[in-house]
Amino acid sequence: METNPHHENQRREVFGRDNGIIVDIAIRLRNRGVEPNTISLASIGFAVVGAVGLAVLGSDWEPTRWIVIPVVLLAILLRCLCNVWDGLVAVEGGLGRADGAFFNEFPDRVADLLLLGAAGLAWRCDATGLLLGLATGMMALAVAYIRALGGSLTGEQIFSGIMAKPIRMAVLAAGLVASAWLGPVAIGICLAAVIIGCLITCATRSQRILALLRA
Repeated sequence: METNPHHENQRREVFGRDNGIIVDIAIRLRNRGVEPNTISLASIGFAVVGAVGLAVLGSDWEPTRWIVIPVVLLAILLRCLCNVWDGLVAVEGGLGRADGAFFNEFPDRVADLLLLGAAGLAWRCDATGLLLGLATGMMALAVAYIRALGGSLTGEQIFSGIMAKPIRMAVLAAGLVASAWLGPVAIGICLAAVIIGCLITCATRSQRILALLRA
Protein backbone atom coordinates (compact mmCIF):
# COMPACT_ATOMS: atom_id res chain seq x y z
CA MET A 1 0.00 0.00 0.00
CA GLU A 2 1.18 3.51 -0.67
CA THR A 3 0.77 4.49 2.96
CA ASN A 4 2.46 4.56 6.33
CA PRO A 5 1.18 1.60 8.29
CA HIS A 6 1.72 3.42 11.59
CA HIS A 7 -0.67 6.26 10.74
CA GLU A 8 -4.13 4.91 10.08
CA ASN A 9 -5.51 8.29 9.02
CA GLN A 10 -2.96 8.31 6.20
CA ARG A 11 -4.13 5.01 4.71
CA ARG A 12 -5.50 4.58 1.24
CA GLU A 13 -9.05 3.35 0.83
CA VAL A 14 -8.37 -0.16 -0.43
CA PHE A 15 -10.97 -2.46 -1.95
CA GLY A 16 -11.11 -5.71 -0.02
CA ARG A 17 -10.02 -4.41 3.38
CA ASP A 18 -13.51 -5.21 4.73
CA ASN A 19 -13.84 -8.50 2.84
CA GLY A 20 -14.41 -11.35 5.26
CA ILE A 21 -12.11 -13.83 3.52
CA ILE A 22 -9.27 -11.32 3.18
CA VAL A 23 -9.64 -10.23 6.81
CA ASP A 24 -9.73 -13.88 7.94
CA ILE A 25 -6.46 -14.59 6.12
CA ALA A 26 -4.92 -11.49 7.75
CA ILE A 27 -6.02 -12.77 11.16
CA ARG A 28 -4.44 -16.15 10.45
CA LEU A 29 -1.20 -14.45 9.38
CA ARG A 30 -1.27 -12.34 12.54
CA ASN A 31 -1.89 -15.36 14.77
CA ARG A 32 1.02 -17.17 13.15
CA GLY A 33 3.26 -14.22 13.94
CA VAL A 34 3.92 -13.27 10.33
CA GLU A 35 5.43 -9.78 10.31
CA PRO A 36 3.85 -7.10 8.10
CA ASN A 37 7.32 -6.34 6.72
CA THR A 38 7.58 -9.96 5.56
CA ILE A 39 4.22 -9.68 3.82
CA SER A 40 5.35 -6.47 2.12
CA LEU A 41 8.52 -8.18 0.87
CA ALA A 42 6.46 -11.13 -0.37
CA SER A 43 4.85 -8.77 -2.88
CA ILE A 44 8.25 -8.54 -4.61
CA GLY A 45 8.30 -12.33 -4.91
CA PHE A 46 4.91 -12.37 -6.61
CA ALA A 47 6.00 -9.48 -8.85
CA VAL A 48 9.07 -11.52 -9.90
CA VAL A 49 6.80 -14.43 -10.85
CA GLY A 50 4.58 -12.07 -12.83
CA ALA A 51 7.57 -10.42 -14.52
CA VAL A 52 9.04 -13.75 -15.58
CA GLY A 53 5.68 -14.77 -16.99
CA LEU A 54 5.38 -11.54 -18.94
CA ALA A 55 8.87 -12.00 -20.37
CA VAL A 56 7.96 -15.56 -21.41
CA LEU A 57 4.85 -14.22 -23.16
CA GLY A 58 6.93 -11.80 -25.18
CA SER A 59 9.49 -14.37 -26.23
CA ASP A 60 7.10 -17.20 -27.10
CA TRP A 61 3.55 -15.84 -27.32
CA GLU A 62 1.39 -18.28 -29.23
CA PRO A 63 1.93 -21.57 -27.45
CA THR A 64 2.18 -20.13 -23.93
CA ARG A 65 -0.47 -17.44 -23.54
CA TRP A 66 -3.33 -19.61 -22.29
CA ILE A 67 -1.13 -20.96 -19.49
CA VAL A 68 1.05 -17.97 -18.67
CA ILE A 69 -1.58 -15.23 -18.68
CA PRO A 70 -3.59 -16.80 -15.80
CA VAL A 71 -0.36 -17.25 -13.83
CA VAL A 72 0.58 -13.59 -14.33
CA LEU A 73 -2.93 -12.45 -13.38
CA LEU A 74 -2.72 -14.51 -10.18
CA ALA A 75 0.70 -13.04 -9.40
CA ILE A 76 -0.67 -9.50 -9.84
CA LEU A 77 -3.64 -10.30 -7.61
CA LEU A 78 -1.43 -11.74 -4.86
CA ARG A 79 0.92 -8.75 -5.13
CA CYS A 80 -2.08 -6.46 -4.54
CA LEU A 81 -3.42 -8.62 -1.71
CA CYS A 82 -0.05 -8.41 0.04
CA ASN A 83 -0.57 -4.66 0.05
CA VAL A 84 -3.84 -5.20 1.92
CA TRP A 85 -2.63 -7.88 4.30
CA ASP A 86 0.48 -5.98 5.42
CA GLY A 87 -1.68 -3.02 6.48
CA LEU A 88 -4.26 -5.20 8.23
CA VAL A 89 -1.60 -7.07 10.18
CA ALA A 90 0.33 -3.88 11.00
CA VAL A 91 -2.57 -1.66 12.05
CA GLU A 92 -5.54 -3.81 13.00
CA GLY A 93 -3.24 -6.62 14.12
CA GLY A 94 -1.02 -4.31 16.15
CA LEU A 95 2.25 -5.58 14.67
CA GLY A 96 3.40 -2.30 13.14
CA ARG A 97 7.12 -1.62 13.50
CA ALA A 98 9.22 1.55 13.46
CA ASP A 99 10.72 0.54 10.11
CA GLY A 100 7.33 -0.38 8.65
CA ALA A 101 7.07 2.77 6.56
CA PHE A 102 10.19 1.78 4.61
CA PHE A 103 9.07 -1.79 3.98
CA ASN A 104 5.63 -0.53 3.07
CA GLU A 105 7.03 1.72 0.33
CA PHE A 106 10.16 0.13 -1.09
CA PRO A 107 8.71 -3.26 -2.16
CA ASP A 108 5.86 -1.48 -3.93
CA ARG A 109 8.24 0.55 -6.06
CA VAL A 110 10.29 -2.55 -6.95
CA ALA A 111 7.12 -4.49 -7.81
CA ASP A 112 5.87 -1.68 -10.06
CA LEU A 113 9.13 -1.59 -12.01
CA LEU A 114 9.26 -5.38 -12.35
CA LEU A 115 5.70 -5.82 -13.58
CA LEU A 116 5.43 -2.76 -15.80
CA GLY A 117 8.92 -3.16 -17.19
CA ALA A 118 8.30 -6.80 -18.06
CA ALA A 119 4.90 -5.89 -19.54
CA GLY A 120 6.82 -3.90 -22.14
CA LEU A 121 8.65 -7.10 -23.08
CA ALA A 122 5.32 -8.93 -23.35
CA TRP A 123 4.28 -6.29 -25.89
CA ARG A 124 7.53 -6.46 -27.85
CA CYS A 125 10.47 -8.59 -26.76
CA ASP A 126 13.09 -6.10 -27.88
CA ALA A 127 14.69 -2.81 -26.84
CA THR A 128 11.57 -0.84 -27.84
CA GLY A 129 9.37 -2.98 -25.63
CA LEU A 130 11.77 -2.75 -22.70
CA LEU A 131 11.95 1.04 -23.13
CA LEU A 132 8.15 1.37 -23.05
CA GLY A 133 7.91 -0.88 -20.01
CA LEU A 134 10.60 0.99 -18.09
CA ALA A 135 9.07 4.35 -19.07
CA THR A 136 5.75 3.14 -17.66
CA GLY A 137 7.47 1.98 -14.48
CA MET A 138 9.22 5.33 -14.07
CA MET A 139 5.91 7.16 -14.43
CA ALA A 140 4.50 4.94 -11.68
CA LEU A 141 7.47 5.95 -9.53
CA ALA A 142 6.76 9.62 -10.28
CA VAL A 143 3.16 9.24 -9.10
CA ALA A 144 4.30 7.66 -5.83
CA TYR A 145 7.07 10.25 -5.39
CA ILE A 146 4.67 13.18 -5.69
CA ARG A 147 2.33 11.56 -3.19
CA ALA A 148 5.22 11.08 -0.74
CA LEU A 149 6.49 14.62 -1.38
CA GLY A 150 3.05 15.99 -0.62
CA GLY A 151 2.98 14.02 2.60
CA SER A 152 6.32 15.43 3.73
CA LEU A 153 5.41 19.01 2.80
CA THR A 154 1.78 19.17 3.92
CA GLY A 155 1.27 16.19 6.21
CA GLU A 156 -1.46 14.91 3.89
CA GLN A 157 -1.06 11.78 1.80
CA ILE A 158 -2.82 12.38 -1.53
CA PHE A 159 -3.93 9.07 -3.00
CA SER A 160 -6.32 10.51 -5.55
CA GLY A 161 -5.84 10.46 -9.31
CA ILE A 162 -6.98 8.46 -12.30
CA MET A 163 -3.86 6.25 -12.27
CA ALA A 164 -3.17 5.51 -8.63
CA LYS A 165 -1.51 2.15 -7.94
CA PRO A 166 -4.64 -0.06 -7.70
CA ILE A 167 -5.87 1.37 -11.00
CA ARG A 168 -2.48 0.79 -12.67
CA MET A 169 -2.61 -2.87 -11.71
CA ALA A 170 -6.24 -3.14 -12.84
CA VAL A 171 -5.36 -1.64 -16.24
CA LEU A 172 -2.44 -4.05 -16.62
CA ALA A 173 -4.65 -6.99 -15.69
CA ALA A 174 -7.33 -5.85 -18.16
CA GLY A 175 -4.72 -5.54 -20.88
CA LEU A 176 -3.54 -9.08 -20.20
CA VAL A 177 -7.05 -10.50 -20.37
CA ALA A 178 -7.71 -8.66 -23.64
CA SER A 179 -4.36 -9.80 -25.05
CA ALA A 180 -5.45 -13.44 -24.87
CA TRP A 181 -7.72 -12.67 -27.85
CA LEU A 182 -6.31 -9.45 -29.33
CA GLY A 183 -2.61 -10.28 -29.04
CA PRO A 184 0.30 -8.28 -27.56
CA VAL A 185 -1.05 -5.01 -28.98
CA ALA A 186 -3.56 -4.93 -26.09
CA ILE A 187 -0.70 -4.82 -23.60
CA GLY A 188 1.00 -2.00 -25.51
CA ILE A 189 -2.23 0.00 -25.47
CA CYS A 190 -2.67 -0.50 -21.73
CA LEU A 191 0.92 0.63 -21.04
CA ALA A 192 0.35 3.77 -23.09
CA ALA A 193 -2.85 4.38 -21.12
CA VAL A 194 -0.95 3.99 -17.85
CA ILE A 195 1.67 6.52 -18.94
CA ILE A 196 -0.96 9.08 -19.94
CA GLY A 197 -2.94 8.44 -16.75
CA CYS A 198 0.19 8.81 -14.62
CA LEU A 199 1.00 12.15 -16.26
CA ILE A 200 -2.51 13.40 -15.45
CA THR A 201 -2.28 12.02 -11.91
CA CYS A 202 1.08 13.74 -11.35
CA ALA A 203 -0.47 17.03 -12.48
CA THR A 204 -3.59 16.75 -10.32
CA ARG A 205 -1.65 15.69 -7.23
CA SER A 206 0.84 18.52 -7.74
CA GLN A 207 -2.02 21.00 -8.02
CA ARG A 208 -3.48 19.71 -4.77
CA ILE A 209 -0.13 19.97 -2.98
CA LEU A 210 0.41 23.54 -4.20
CA ALA A 211 -3.09 24.50 -3.14
CA LEU A 212 -2.47 23.16 0.35
CA LEU A 213 0.86 24.95 0.63
CA ARG A 214 -0.59 28.26 -0.59
CA ALA A 215 -3.48 27.97 1.83
